[in-house]
Amino acid sequence: MPHSTTHQRILHCHFTHLSTDRLARQRWGKSWRLKERPDAPPIVVVDLIKNAMRLVAMEVDERLAGVHVEQSLSDARAINPNLDCFHYDIQADKKLLKRIARWCERYTPLVALSGKDGLFLDITGCGHLFGGEQGMVEDMAKRLRAQGFGVKLAISDTAGAAWALARYGNMMIADPNSHKSLLEPMSLLAMKTGSLMKKATWLTDMLQSMNCQSRKKRENFAGRLAAALTTTPG
Repeated sequence: MPHSTTHQRILHCHFTHLSTDRLARQRWGKSWRLKERPDAPPIVVVDLIKNAMRLVAMEVDERLAGVHVEQSLSDARAINPNLDCFHYDIQADKKLLKRIARWCERYTPLVALSGKDGLFLDITGCGHLFGGEQGMVEDMAKRLRAQGFGVKLAISDTAGAAWALARYGNMMIADPNSHKSLLEPMSLLAMKTGSLMKKATWLTDMLQSMNCQSRKKRENFAGRLAAALTTTPG
């Protein structure tokens, strides 16, 4: 269905493995995802949490079966002792995310950071420049993968809806005014996800705020997102 150029449309980019992608790019080059992964130990990122070194990020690798984020490093090494372990560098991740945000200005000048691993783009009226929103999403996903990033993208009427669709659904484009019906089952799924239980209250509040957000005028995009949506709970 073609979308009106005057209807607000927000795209959310979720970089699913930003920390490990940054390290992989340093080791194997920016186009590492387009090649066969080198035969090297799986990458994990750790930080001091609750007086223990715990995983905060990890590659998608079959050798990491049974290993998960928030697990202690000692427990992870008991499952697989051959881990390529790095300390969490939040400043390096943030610097990289800002560089990606500047790169995304080829799609729209309205780009804002979203937490530690995401971006919001106000693409209202921009889709036709890429043959439609589907063309824009496909182009962005292809280019980001070629640069070594794993990413999930979603477009909807509101920032909150696009955020939830990108993180708890597949890459998709929600038709105008359809985000409520799409998000009802998704919010329950998010709350039942083990490591996300502590975020349930925050996620519920975010979803409930969408009606208000959808009525707001498109002004001071980056500031509004920073205040309402870009801070994720620890």
